Amino acid sequence: MEACQSRKAVITVDDSGDLTELVKHGANGWVCADDTGEIAAAMTEAFASRAQTRERGDNAYDSWTRLDINWASTVVNALRELGHEVAIYRTETGEAASYPALPDTTVLPSGSAMEDEWLRTADLVFANVGDHYGFHGGIFELARKRQFIGIMHDWFVLNLFWGMLRVEGRQQDAPRIIQGLYGQEAGELCAAATSETIMQVAATHFPMTEWAVADMLGCIIHSEFYRAKVQARCPGPVHKLSLAYPAPT
Repeated sequence: MEACQSRKAVITVDDSGDLTELVKHGANGWVCADDTGEIAAAMTEAFASRAQTRERGDNAYDSWTRLDINWASTVVNALRELGHEVAIYRTETGEAASYPALPDTTVLPSGSAMEDEWLRTADLVFANVGDHYGFHGGIFELARKRQFIGIMHDWFVLNLFWGMLRVEGRQQDAPRIIQGLYGQEAGELCAAATSETIMQVAATHFPMTEWAVADMLGCIIHSEFYRAKVQARCPGPVHKLSLAYPAPT
């Protein structure tokens, strides 16, 4: 990789590993996985079981979360080795906010002068956007403080949408918002859906991708199959980077 000018950046956690390809593109010891459109249909079916796993609190899901955090540390360290200043802004909410922070001196304390200074002076803020409200719900507070480049960790973010509405006490607004984005039929499908059918219906008719990216400075996606959805609403540039992670040893 060619030398680049030092920058000051804030990265949200839980999974800043999405930025790995920016600092280790093509390097030995790293692998990149592209969730291409060929498996998009299979992903739709997986959402329901993934949501159930989260609700049960399975150990497998907890282990996955810990891996995400470890990858974040790897990316932060790699950026610093290149001469960049990096701070971590936590986006966990509710019970997830009580999880131990990364052992890093620049995890920004919420509401602190340190946080204010970083968000005011950083060249860029990158925010991971995912479907789990507990892990990503803090992006809404971040958006009120500073516009960011979003990294679409999930292309389907209905649970993030539901979580926001639930916290704000306006779940009844969901069909209206969905109709505004996707049309009358989608709004009616939302209103008629049950807890057993909502994931499949939403993945097909209203994945809420467009809602999530509407106010971003720009967006990083991990596959081409949802680029059109993002570009339709994101006001800034959209760039595809494969999801990168340390290769197994």
